[in-house]
Amino acid sequence: MKILYYIGAFIIFSSVLASQSRTGIIACTAVLSFFIFRHKTITQSLLICLLLVVAIFYKSDSTNGRIFIYKTSISMINEKTILCGTGSGSFKRDYMNFQAKVFQKDKDSKYAMLASNVFHPFNEYLLVLIEYGLLGFIILAIPIILLFTSKEKKEEAELCLLVIMICSSFSYPFRYPLVSFLLAYSLSSFRMKRVYKMETSIYCIKYFIIIICCYGIYNIFSDAFSQYTWKKQIRNVSFGYFEKAYLNYKDLYNKMSYNPYFLFNYSSVLYDNMLYDESLEIVRKCTKYLNDYDIEMLLADNNWKLKNYPEAERHYLKASYMCPVRFIPLFKLYELYKEQKRTDEARLLGKEILEKPIKVYSSTIENIKQKVQSDNIQDRGVNITKP
Repeated sequence: MKILYYIGAFIIFSSVLASQSRTGIIACTAVLSFFIFRHKTITQSLLICLLLVVAIFYKSDSTNGRIFIYKTSISMINEKTILCGTGSGSFKRDYMNFQAKVFQKDKDSKYAMLASNVFHPFNEYLLVLIEYGLLGFIILAIPIILLFTSKEKKEEAELCLLVIMICSSFSYPFRYPLVSFLLAYSLSSFRMKRVYKMETSIYCIKYFIIIICCYGIYNIFSDAFSQYTWKKQIRNVSFGYFEKAYLNYKDLYNKMSYNPYFLFNYSSVLYDNMLYDESLEIVRKCTKYLNDYDIEMLLADNNWKLKNYPEAERHYLKASYMCPVRFIPLFKLYELYKEQKRTDEARLLGKEILEKPIKVYSSTIENIKQKVQSDNIQDRGVNITKP
């Protein structure tokens, strides 16, 4: 059995090292230090801190990107939201707006080349603090403290919980279902002291649990069926059967209007089939749950098609501020200026596009630069040198 344990541990740790996941390496080190330096808390803490310092300097661009996300996330907390937070799901709805404001104020920010769509602050505790405030954070902290101070616990469950807590400090582990199962296993292994005596019938508790489980199972199967139906409509649209899919999308809308990813997909399908008014209405509803670069681009595209030029311009600029490294918002804004005969503004923006540094080369960026270069040659008879 020991040989099997060693082989399994070797495979696991080798896989984590090969993945170059800094969070995974720190978590594995914490587990190893528990076995190697058992009951030497100071040594374990120093080893983890040393590895943390090394991780900060390793992949410096990634580290700087995380630091920027942490700073921007913290700026979302103010005196009005510190106590109760901004509500469940508010991070996905609000974060990119804060990121856009940062780059709008500081267009030459050193973080501009690192910014992209962000859906999580890469720290579960920070997410709780933003969405549920200090009250939610305290409610989360109390059972964690009670668990680690409990005398009746299994060693492997304690280590599993420790790893989850470490990963929660630098990533988003609860997006993976397996982590939730491991957390449930760990919690079931603890035995808490009775804080107060509650006299109630065991049958009442059983019936209550059964009702809750039945309700949960019903919702899971209902959502699974809706997801399956949605997938079929995506396939129908890709095969050109829009009329058939359109009616089903309308039916699904009544069941999945809470799902921002469905709303975005529905709006995109409507836009591709030139139903711009409906598309705009749906994507506006989507911003109540989620707002990012792609949604701002869809808002801008719909407004352009509907000749709402000021709104289209505003959303293209906002999308560009959200992700300054992207070329498409600036190019579409450039085309919008040309359509409105705003020649001077188009020329200045064209020069900005040609001089804009490239993070990752692609044929799309090359085509954009060639198109702008060609327009400048035709308009002015001079060649703006491409960097």
